[in-house]
Amino acid sequence: MVLVFGRAGSGKDYLTQHFGLEKVKSYTTRPMRPEELTRKPEELSHIFVDSFDKIKVKAKDFWVARKEHYNAEYGALFSQVEAAGVYVIDPLGVEMFFNNLINNKKKDFANQIRIVNIRSPFWRRFYRMVTRDLRSIENKKTKDYIDAFKRAYERIKLDRELFKSEKEIAKEFNATVIFN
Repeated sequence: MVLVFGRAGSGKDYLTQHFGLEKVKSYTTRPMRPEELTRKPEELSHIFVDSFDKIKVKAKDFWVARKEHYNAEYGALFSQVEAAGVYVIDPLGVEMFFNNLINNKKKDFANQIRIVNIRSPFWRRFYRMVTRDLRSIENKKTKDYIDAFKRAYERIKLDRELFKSEKEIAKEFNATVIFN
């Protein structure tokens, strides 16, 4: 099992797909991105739900990660993580993830996990986010580009807060750092 964390547009999904690794499809309440609206459910990187309250957690299963950020909730159950090879998580969720495993007597599983921190320069992340945003729009207009630039810029600003502790978390959990 590998935990992967990195800022938006750093290449987390690309690298997991490139190496053919099975990724946890975590739950989220966030709205779908434009390019996700046309995909089949099996092609999506998340399971989109209206509310986490409606998710039935079976006996002996538990939330390894459940967190709200960017005005949406994200989370994954142990049963999802146990069956996959990679879980993409935000840096503040790494400590919560391990604490939940240990609190639920899954220390042996926790000891087998490796952590990877993917880092990319600002300009590359910005370009990837704008390109991803525009990919699903046909007959692009100037307004579409302006909107995509604004969304990418806002996300980068939000990430600046969330990732203040990125280097400390990578060091604390002995993460492998990949520059992409």
